[in-house]
Amino acid sequence: MQQLTESGSVIQFTIGNVNLHSDGSLSWESYSGKTVAFQKVSSDRYPFDLSVNLNNSSILGAWFMYQKMHIVLMALLFVVLSGVVLFQGRKSFSLDDDIKLGIKGNEFIAYGQRIVDLDKNSVSGMEILVRWIHPTEGIIRPDLFIPHAERSGMIIPMTRSLFVQVANHINSSSVPDGFYFSFNITAKHCTDMGLYDDCMTFLESTKDKNISLVLELTEREMVPQNEQTLRLFKMLNDAGVMIAIDDFGTGHSSLSYLHNQHITVLKLDQSFVAKINTDAVSGILIDSIIELAHNLSLKIIAEGIETKGQSIYLKRKGVKFAQGYLYGKPQPVDELLSSLRK
Repeated sequence: MQQLTESGSVIQFTIGNVNLHSDGSLSWESYSGKTVAFQKVSSDRYPFDLSVNLNNSSILGAWFMYQKMHIVLMALLFVVLSGVVLFQGRKSFSLDDDIKLGIKGNEFIAYGQRIVDLDKNSVSGMEILVRWIHPTEGIIRPDLFIPHAERSGMIIPMTRSLFVQVANHINSSSVPDGFYFSFNITAKHCTDMGLYDDCMTFLESTKDKNISLVLELTEREMVPQNEQTLRLFKMLNDAGVMIAIDDFGTGHSSLSYLHNQHITVLKLDQSFVAKINTDAVSGILIDSIIELAHNLSLKIIAEGIETKGQSIYLKRKGVKFAQGYLYGKPQPVDELLSSLRK
């Protein structure tokens, strides 16, 4: 009531025809001032009324009093969000610089994970992965920098550095005949002919070794079907580079896409493998993918195998190659190659 009075509102207590005002004065006339809103409450048991006359300033004041907390909270939220956006922006720029310095400083280390021939029970290849050994932060998980590197385009020089590292390890090691090395690529790699040049440099530098090169393209990221990309993949195919579709069964590959990109390998996604012997629908999908690969004369690699039961099931279904923690976790390429000689 005090706040309303201070804001210019007129409050009066009426008994009969006598008006008692908030300042203690009495009057026998109704309020004649400028009123924007009027509220009157009458007693059902006693002959008195309580009325409030609101003017412009009092309405705005009352509204502000009611909304004040909301305004404060909105202002605080705005400040916090602005700080977060500014921090993320600075962090993004900082990450760009760190990645560039990391590539120059050879902080991105090539790791490999075994790919096993289930028929021969031997290691026939490896998928090349990357780990960031930061000088102050230690080992940084790939999911914390790979997506940013893909968006910024830094994934291209990063992959190029992996080609160089792996080639050096191959030339300084004893590699089994027919062993293949599989590198992950993205749609960014397919925007010009730089990928072809990097592959040719890799093959030329390892020509004394009987190895094969595979490029893995995730199915979740479609490469534009234009003249440039079709030419690129044809040139890679003619040079003996195999193209694999990673995460197959989770994206939107069509039969024409498999044909146009000269796909030779399908990698069965680990989300299906994890449900082997536990989900009937996944079993049907796995059988369909395996049948499709066989009908198209494509090699198939099952990813994410963690149990012997999964391995036995896939081998029985005709899957020849497998990859997963059951056969070994990712490790530095030089260590993995050394272990093959034991």
